Amino acid sequence: MEKDDKVNYIERLRLVINQPLYFTIIHIPERVCKDFIDNDFVNNSTTDLIENKYKVHISSIKRYLDPVNKSFFPRAAELLMIEENKCFFYMRSILFDKKDNPIGFYEDFFSSEKSEFTFFTKR
Repeated sequence: MEKDDKVNYIERLRLVINQPLYFTIIHIPERVCKDFIDNDFVNNSTTDLIENKYKVHISSIKRYLDPVNKSFFPRAAELLMIEENKCFFYMRSILFDKKDNPIGFYEDFFSSEKSEFTFFTKR
């Protein structure tokens, strides 16, 4: 991205039975998905919108997962109702198109007590 590029910025808090499960911050450049911010994000997946409405194929996603504490991102900790001195997960994801160009950046925050991750690698 260039310094003056316009970016769609979206925050989502996902609830399960009125309890926060995860908090996501989505950054999608306007050049990739014009007016992305105007979509219905309550009933639609952001990746489905990118692929189906904007016809941008997500060929790969690079992810980084780290444990963090409340001081890393106090607002996320508050939204997830993380207790003082407890850790939670921070995952950064970079989405790439079929030409390996980055097309979006997601920041996800998950409660460590309510989340489980499984990693599968095939070679």
